[in-house]
Amino acid sequence: MAIYHFSVKAISRGAGRSAVACAAYRSGEKLVCDYYGIEQDYTKKSGVEFTNIYAPENTKKELLDRQKLWNAVEKSERRKDALLAREFEIAFPKELSQEQRQALLDELCQGIVKKHGVVVDAAIHVPHVGGGSDERNYHAHVMFTTRAIDKNGTFEAKKYRDFSRDHGTKTVTEWRAAFADLVNAKLEQIGSKERVTHLSYADLGNGLEATQHEGYEVTQQRRRYEAEQQKNEEDRDLAIIMPDVAMSNDAIKQRNADRYRDDQEIKGLDQEIIVSKAIVSDLQQSKAKSDAEHAQQQQIALERKRERLEAQSLADAHKRATDFHTAFDPNHPDKSLVTQYITDYALLARHGKQPQPPAPVEQPQPTWWQRMTGQQPQQIEPPPFFEIDAIKAIVQSIVEHEQKQAQQQKWQRLQEFLQHSPRTVDRLERDAISRSFDKGQQAGDEELAEFIKYHRQHWQEKEQAAKDWQAEHDRFMREEAAKAREEAALTLQRERESEAKLEAYRERKALLDKEIAEMQQKPVNRDEIQQQPRPKNDFEP
Repeated sequence: MAIYHFSVKAISRGAGRSAVACAAYRSGEKLVCDYYGIEQDYTKKSGVEFTNIYAPENTKKELLDRQKLWNAVEKSERRKDALLAREFEIAFPKELSQEQRQALLDELCQGIVKKHGVVVDAAIHVPHVGGGSDERNYHAHVMFTTRAIDKNGTFEAKKYRDFSRDHGTKTVTEWRAAFADLVNAKLEQIGSKERVTHLSYADLGNGLEATQHEGYEVTQQRRRYEAEQQKNEEDRDLAIIMPDVAMSNDAIKQRNADRYRDDQEIKGLDQEIIVSKAIVSDLQQSKAKSDAEHAQQQQIALERKRERLEAQSLADAHKRATDFHTAFDPNHPDKSLVTQYITDYALLARHGKQPQPPAPVEQPQPTWWQRMTGQQPQQIEPPPFFEIDAIKAIVQSIVEHEQKQAQQQKWQRLQEFLQHSPRTVDRLERDAISRSFDKGQQAGDEELAEFIKYHRQHWQEKEQAAKDWQAEHDRFMREEAAKAREEAALTLQRERESEAKLEAYRERKALLDKEIAEMQQKPVNRDEIQQQPRPKNDFEP
């Protein structure tokens, strides 16, 4: 997991420190301090991965040498309690490689030079795994001068005031935030999902407790205590105990771990509720999709059935039209046959088809006897085939003939029918027939008979259709009511399960809060020696 560490330190002569000695330790080199006249040799120090000096472009070349740079700083500061340099101590995420750590350090140091105009001496340290250091302890020391470089390439007479009491808090906060942004950008570049923040637990509002900084002495004491615990009980030095700060930090870390685990359980329960709602939504969508597919399949089936019926109708019409020449007699025309032929011919014409004419009849060939005797072969009359125009002309003549005959008898038949109709038909039928004949006198016998038959039957058909529709509607409503009851029962069951999970979560949370309160109220027995896990965020000086 990525960690964040960014601390600001002051290197002061008043604390008995030397800028040359600090630079020698951080770079792992041998430097001579002219102010104290002491040689600082750290060439045997291991774990120094990278060192570099960053400065403005107009800086004199002698200030780019680490020996001359910090001796010049010591010489420029004359007070015995002078502030010699400042230092940023930063930690790198273990997910970064060596090249990525150097690139991150370059970006940070160049930003310091650009903003404050100072000289920066930086070094990257890797963990001392063999000496008991944390394997994740990749960190850097960033020392920079308290005086900026002037236009002449030397130190200015006055120190810059960015880290003073009036502006120091704001400046440090900005640099902490900037470093967090740089780390997150590098993590995003390598495809890591880990992120860091410069905000404290209180600023984040996550309910976690902050630990106290242990420092070098507490860290060494913790390591000695852990080493003693690895020995046999009779060989242990009882004088070596766990520091109070370390014990307090371990307890805080344990409470934070418990709090984090409880938060994860709560998030898991919330996620289960969200997943349940998503499952219900998916089921509803699946049902709607299934219903749509079923309706589509039914539509396709109806369309295919219609196509089959249409094809069969075309085939029947083609057969009747083709066979018309054998069934039709021009001397005794049949009105129904002719009407059917006209209807079939029009249907075939709309679909781009025509009835096939009859096959020509071959004339018989004379035999040798007929050729010898001079007898002629019997002539066979070709079968007739009537075109649509000729058929229409015949139909028109038939219609005109029937109209002339029917016109003479129509009104007489109507009067006779209306005289006897009170005993055979009801009032609605008589009125409808009268209105029909008032509008026109073109109705034939067949039309009159069909009209009377229709008016006698349509009321019964309408009543039966209404009964069938009502029965189908009642069946559909019963099925929908049953489905609604099933869905309501399923929804009620899921709500009860969700309420049970929520109640269990509330009981668990109340129990955890009670345990946390009891742990916070319980006094810490500092005399009791407890074996605690080693912290994983310590940094060596």
